[in-house]
Amino acid sequence: MKKILCTVLALLCLLALASCGYASAYRAIGLVTMHNRSTYSVSFYDLKGTMSETLRLTTGEGEGELYYSATLEEGEVNVYYDIYGEKELLFTIKAGETVEGHGGYIESGRRIYIVIETVGSAQNGSIRVSTKPMEEEP
Repeated sequence: MKKILCTVLALLCLLALASCGYASAYRAIGLVTMHNRSTYSVSFYDLKGTMSETLRLTTGEGEGELYYSATLEEGEVNVYYDIYGEKELLFTIKAGETVEGHGGYIESGRRIYIVIETVGSAQNGSIRVSTKPMEEEP
């Protein structure tokens, strides 16, 4: 009985560890990525699928937000973020567009998942997402 209980508990622990985060599954040509603790940057000639990475707000204490910029020649890409277990849309970019902005709430030290998903195939694009502390109001 103890062996069965230990086996079930071990399987539950493995399942819990495997369910954390997001899986990347993509096909790419000419892909260049840059990642550090607070910035995730992707440039590509052709991309299809889902890419994900984690970021943290590392500067100072308190709260911050995500700053982003992106360009895309062809296709459509949705960029999401997840900080509390719910994937929320940060922005969408379509063929011929350039976007810049900020949004999302981040607490210092918490892990943020950035998820890039193409709608079909996307060509000649670049996406950059970084964390920054919120500006203090005077």
